Amino acid sequence: MSFNPFLSPPLNAPATCPALLGRFSKRRRRKHPAGAILLLMGLILAGMAGCGGDGPVADSHEGATLRVGTPMQVRVANPLVDYSYNIFAMLATHDTLVRFDAAMRPRPQLALSWEASADGRRWRFLLRGDAHWHDGLPVTAEDVKFTFDYLMAHHGASAWMRTLIKAIAVDGKTVTFDLVKPYSRFLINCGFIVRVLPRHVWETVADPFKPGDARVTLGCGPFVFQQFDVHAGRLTFRRNPAYYGPLPTVPELTIFLNRPLDTLALSLRRGDLDLYYKYASGFPPSHLVALSGTADLRLPEADAMGVPAALGFNLNHRPTNAVAFRRAIAAALDYARMAASLMGRHGKLPDRGFLPPAFGDGPADTALVYAPEESRRLLDQAGYTDTDGDGLRNLPGGGNIVLRLLARADLEGTDALLPILSHNLRAVGLAMTVDRADLSTWIERVQAERFDW
Repeated sequence: MSFNPFLSPPLNAPATCPALLGRFSKRRRRKHPAGAILLLMGLILAGMAGCGGDGPVADSHEGATLRVGTPMQVRVANPLVDYSYNIFAMLATHDTLVRFDAAMRPRPQLALSWEASADGRRWRFLLRGDAHWHDGLPVTAEDVKFTFDYLMAHHGASAWMRTLIKAIAVDGKTVTFDLVKPYSRFLINCGFIVRVLPRHVWETVADPFKPGDARVTLGCGPFVFQQFDVHAGRLTFRRNPAYYGPLPTVPELTIFLNRPLDTLALSLRRGDLDLYYKYASGFPPSHLVALSGTADLRLPEADAMGVPAALGFNLNHRPTNAVAFRRAIAAALDYARMAASLMGRHGKLPDRGFLPPAFGDGPADTALVYAPEESRRLLDQAGYTDTDGDGLRNLPGGGNIVLRLLARADLEGTDALLPILSHNLRAVGLAMTVDRADLSTWIERVQAERFDW
């Protein structure tokens, strides 16, 4: 879960200071007469003057264009098809039922209020009446119901909701969800994660991958989609003057996509960009040296709430479907070296269960420990031995074990991480091949189970 940095707290909610996950940059724009310091997208676009008494105050940005650079890649401007565009749609064009503030407290968005039954099986939301789609039509409770019905029917990544939601009822401005079972994350995974779609647009789209001429970029948020220049790698949004909430103070938002980190660092130093953004991430420590000491460029630090690198296994493939094999892999990896390659001195090793820091340290047996001798012992014990003497272990009665790793090409640090993984596996008699893919392709291949780990 991440807090949307584009918007201030909704109407009637106390002002809080939003924070990006990881590091971010702010810059005084030298080439624009506004000469404004950019603190966070949320402060600028929502027209906030600052965050209480802490930190600097943002000047007026009226008339300026906010220029954001990102390594994220967008293939198509379709929120149900392209994962990265879906993130930008949530930030700029599409609202959800609720938002979360910097303290991770739920706040009203399209829903003015909500309540849950004592047994957690029923959630009821009262919608606001002044929200409109970008074409002027009102946002209705029917739009909310349609969104969930459509996602469950046509969106593979949302199929999990079919086993959770039993029925959705609409009564005026009220939407009621009846669940199969209590679900403590409903307000997050359904109220916050799901972008509400306009029924009058999407009901004509039988296949989200083939939308035809449907205006799938149309939303109800503070910005209106203007253009996606795929060749230039640029997304442009303009301010929505009819937005029901606080109006953005910038008339236009331009996002420069798929920029290498070296290019982004140079653009930030020269003042060609106002802000760096990457979903649930910060500026990689390995590139901070190029930015340090630059005038008018500030690099605040914040604890990252996510995991910068994690390995998952295909539980339907041999040999990764075997618990003993997965335990052997876990013991084969040099976690300290990986953490150093990704985060330098800032990295911290998680435990096997990824317990949040608020839970305290986990039991001793959940610690991730580099133990190659133990890995070899577990592999031998499970019958994964080198039967043909070529230095690689074999499947029982089969050929060499060569694991197919599906890696995200958009993640900074992958180039440094992959050689460590390969070296660690070779040390215990295993090999791997690597398939690298952008995020949307990576998701498609995961869903199709075209990977071992």
